Amino acid sequence: FTCSNYEDSKFDSCYWTEYVNDFDQPVIFQCPHGGVLNGVSSYHDNHKEDRRFRFYCCESPGNCLFNCYYSGLVNQYDGDLDYTVPDGHVMRGWTSVHDNHHEDRVFDFDVCRMQQCLETGNPGETVIGK
Repeated sequence: FTCSNYEDSKFDSCYWTEYVNDFDQPVIFQCPHGGVLNGVSSYHDNHKEDRRFRFYCCESPGNCLFNCYYSGLVNQYDGDLDYTVPDGHVMRGWTSVHDNHHEDRVFDFDVCRMQQCLETGNPGETVIGK
């Protein structure tokens, strides 16, 4: 997958997570606090034939995520991974499962729309819109 610029948003409070999975274990990850995924890093172990992942999350103050959904599996074991986040969407996280027979992973991406949100004055309530 590739990263691209998301117009009309400024990201700050960016940070790397710790590694979120052990070898041969699932990845179940969402950036916390309404953050979006801005990068990923991994390393491979030849003996385990698997990767561990960590993520670079950023927050965008004044923006809210909405209409979030999972992409569905975007690859098959031993197949290519080729996914583009739809226009007007951001990636919030992903899930991934490792199979020891195939020594490979399948991925399901968590994507959302993002738009400016407004506080209503009621605790915990926001309104999406510009």
